[in-house]
Amino acid sequence: MEQALCAYLMGKSAVTTLIGSGDSGRLYPNVLPQDYSVTQGPGVTYEIVSSNEEMLLAPDRSGYVQSRVQISCFANKHADAMSTARAIKNSGIATLKGVSGGVDFRGVLTDGIRCYSETPTDGSSEWRYIAEFDLIISYHEG
Repeated sequence: MEQALCAYLMGKSAVTTLIGSGDSGRLYPNVLPQDYSVTQGPGVTYEIVSSNEEMLLAPDRSGYVQSRVQISCFANKHADAMSTARAIKNSGIATLKGVSGGVDFRGVLTDGIRCYSETPTDGSSEWRYIAEFDLIISYHEG
């Protein structure tokens, strides 16, 4: 599901205009790379926070899964972090249904954007602003 989600986002020009595309795209699983700096432009991480699988009465699983995915957008300005989060949230992700990237998406819910800042801890003067929100993604795992 993660690969299909990334492919979907990296196929949206409103998103890639902000975070880049191809090998230089700044969309990362779980954490930012150690060498990432917000001066390179906004960066985005995605992380599966939880997943629930629907079970059948028989000792088996149905294949239906609901996962909470946290999207975190990092930038050197509050407005850039918020713009990146809004671009992802408004990319049509909430209307994603059907097969995309080999995954049978059944529905996506989004929640509100939260924003905060991180003070520099490495001796630099590089503040990071983080805008984040969650996606609740329902899909069928084959």
